[in-house]
Amino acid sequence: MIFFAASLIEYILYSKNYFQRIGIVAVLRYVELIVVSYFTIVTDMSEIRIYLYLLLGLFAFEFMATLKEPDLLFSIFTVLITILPAFLFLVIIQLTNNGVMINFNETLLCIFFDIYVAWALLKTNHSIQHNMEKKYLAQCRYNEDAQASYQQLIENQEKLKKANEQLGHRKLQLEVANQKIKNINKEILFQNQLLKIISEYKESDALIARIVDMIYSKLQVDVIGLFFYPNSIVGQGLIWEVKSSYSERFQERIYHLLTERKETMMNEQSVDVLVDNHVDKNIFDCTNGETVGSMMILPLKSKGEIIGQMFLAAAQYDAFLDAISFYETVASTILLGIENVNLYLKMEESAIRDELTGIYNRRYLKKVLERYIDEANAQRLDLSVVMFDIDKFKDINDTYGHLFGDHALKMVAKIAEEVAMSNKGILGRYGGEEFVIVFPNKGLDDTYELIEKMYQQVKNNSLLHKQKKVKITLSIGIATYPESCDDPMELLMRADCAMYYAKQTGRDRIVKDGKKVREKVLMK
Repeated sequence: MIFFAASLIEYILYSKNYFQRIGIVAVLRYVELIVVSYFTIVTDMSEIRIYLYLLLGLFAFEFMATLKEPDLLFSIFTVLITILPAFLFLVIIQLTNNGVMINFNETLLCIFFDIYVAWALLKTNHSIQHNMEKKYLAQCRYNEDAQASYQQLIENQEKLKKANEQLGHRKLQLEVANQKIKNINKEILFQNQLLKIISEYKESDALIARIVDMIYSKLQVDVIGLFFYPNSIVGQGLIWEVKSSYSERFQERIYHLLTERKETMMNEQSVDVLVDNHVDKNIFDCTNGETVGSMMILPLKSKGEIIGQMFLAAAQYDAFLDAISFYETVASTILLGIENVNLYLKMEESAIRDELTGIYNRRYLKKVLERYIDEANAQRLDLSVVMFDIDKFKDINDTYGHLFGDHALKMVAKIAEEVAMSNKGILGRYGGEEFVIVFPNKGLDDTYELIEKMYQQVKNNSLLHKQKKVKITLSIGIATYPESCDDPMELLMRADCAMYYAKQTGRDRIVKDGKKVREKVLMK
């Protein structure tokens, strides 16, 4: 009945979760220890007492198990408080002598034995538990160390991964930088080669053709075209030099595109570079029928004025991506070459031109005449020479002044130059007020007809001096090979004789070379 009550109490305490508190378990076991101690002593049945002794040892073990055992003194104290109930009951019963028959020594020995066994089991359990705890703690430490090592390994792997990513990024950056350096070196080399060409070529046609060929071969473009407007190069008209792997029809379309763009650029204050790295045929219909992926048009500016355009095209897309600055540099270098050519041509022009009238001087005129004479001799071609001067030019200077005389020279030179250039001739100032025109492939009559128009135009173009009209007249002589002169080397002399005859016979007239003229001049 008592054990049933104890079991019920334990069940109630367990169901209420009181067993989670070690203090309650210790008190319960100690109460059980007291009760069992009492019944162990007072019972007179030796068979039951054996079981009670065992139960006493079990409860003693459970009670000790609830207590900590940090050192020896506490262990002794635990054993003493464990045997205290049984010892007290034993003493009390012995002293009261209430009729209970007990063997004091035997009972005490059994109690001590049970407690000792309980304590020995507890020690063994504590030892085993301690060893297990040590192993467990060692295993925990090992696991913690392993976990820390694993975590460190993960962190190191992450760091290594980041380092590899950074290294890959740096490698990519280095490759990009190396490629940029290679491109820059390539561009510098190209610029140096371009500058070398500019320094070698003095003629505009040869220079432009060489530049186009170099850009086409070195920069690996499919189309390169240079478009220069008339007079942008001294003495040159419109220039269109192109090299392409596309059809001639495409080149014609590009020519028309640049011609139309010229009008647009002339009307705009500032013109930007046109770049399209994904050419849409709906926008640029000139590309229809051709594989054009990228296109660029750069205006060519000299001293703030647009003098031409550079056109580039390639089959692949993004051919001119990040290349505007480079091609602008190329365009600047080309313009430098054109400026050098213009400077050279201007210097040449100044060396062969008369400073006052702007027409060719005597030295250059004689040089050209010698070439025409050689051609006429070799191919038996017509060649006419016209010499004329302003009548009474000394009197004009003396009467109206030298500035007025200069105006007269310029007026005559301008009219004569228009006649000469429009008929593929060349005009030069031979000296003082004397001029010479050379007409290749012109006979005597044709030359006379042209010169008569010039003569009348000068005569009708009076100059004003202080509101007074001053007429300018000419004395003109014409000689032609082989019609009037058998030897082209004598043409200049024969024309001079004819002019002299015109002056001697009243001035203000045109005289053709002939035998009669020569005889009269020689007689005089």
